[in-house]
Amino acid sequence: MERLKKSKAINSVHPLMFWIKNEYCYEDNPNDYFVGGRGTSFLFKTDKNFYLITAKHNFDKQDDESIVNQMKNCYILKDYEKTYNCTRVYDFNKENVIKLEYIPIKVSEEHTCIYELCIFRISDNFPNKENCLSYQFPDFSTEDKGFLIGFPKKFKSNNNDIVEYQRAIAPLEIAGMKVNDLLIVYKHNSGIMDLNGFSGGPVVQFNTAKNEYILMGMAILGGNNTITAIPASTIHGVILEFEEKFQC
Repeated sequence: MERLKKSKAINSVHPLMFWIKNEYCYEDNPNDYFVGGRGTSFLFKTDKNFYLITAKHNFDKQDDESIVNQMKNCYILKDYEKTYNCTRVYDFNKENVIKLEYIPIKVSEEHTCIYELCIFRISDNFPNKENCLSYQFPDFSTEDKGFLIGFPKKFKSNNNDIVEYQRAIAPLEIAGMKVNDLLIVYKHNSGIMDLNGFSGGPVVQFNTAKNEYILMGMAILGGNNTITAIPASTIHGVILEFEEKFQC
């Protein structure tokens, strides 16, 4: 666990934090915004681009237009820890806010579970590449243990203060069963009773040969001591298809 806490896998993970306009602002409650959020996201890189990846059901509405509109009020910072220094929406250092471009994904009938995959290309204010996960072929021979990283508690503030909350790490037995070509299931015994909020978080495993944690998948569902995830190979394939199609 200590090794994981020092890895880039930790720094790749961000909460989805939304600044929401307070429609009930009045003289005794002058704050015009409050902080709300749900779910987890993580930074991902290819040879060509940087991306932010999360699960669609972290959004109130999941159609493309609604996701774009909701993300206008969501701030992902290059340096997540600097979030704690911000107490009002106006205090955000714009140079620290990652600029995101939503990528619509066409879902075929046989691959409907890709619907949960929500990808944004980072178009400006790029993160440190050392804080991004990337796709590598999994090394199942090294450890049968993995980890899910995320923010398991819903949060909301009644004022403009950032709610200070920490990432959580849930240990997993990585040797799960395949549901089909798109989904994999992991057993877990983390002691974390409520997995709500982990959705969109990365499942990682330590690769001895690379001496680092590699991405195994993205969590989309939890319950009955299992985590269901979209495999990293599927995520990587969708992104490569986008890059090839648009030559970016």
